[in-house]
Amino acid sequence: MSDTKEFSFKVRAEPSGSITNRTNKSKLGDGYSVSSPDGINSELQSWSITVTSPYTKCDGADGEAVLAFKFIREQAALAKSFFWVTPLGDRIRVESSTITPKKTGAVFSVSTTFTQVYR
Repeated sequence: MSDTKEFSFKVRAEPSGSITNRTNKSKLGDGYSVSSPDGINSELQSWSITVTSPYTKCDGADGEAVLAFKFIREQAALAKSFFWVTPLGDRIRVESSTITPKKTGAVFSVSTTFTQVYR
């Protein structure tokens, strides 16, 4: 049984991502070449996301961005990966090592990059 958590906070509508496929290539004679995937997990996704919410402490409850910050920070401190559903609908295992929190007036935001991992 897995105790892997899932990141379910609402991200801004414009996350940006990149998908990289690792390949092995060999050049043969007469200009021919051969390429193949590098292992069974050759695709790696990376997504930059931001979660933003009002920063209010009047009711004692944290806003969504503060909760997202605490979640990412806890997972990074424990060196744990977690699941996240990409804007393309893929449920992938990711980790985040750099978190950028920002408070501007009554708004709190947290930005990070999720990098796909395989375990």
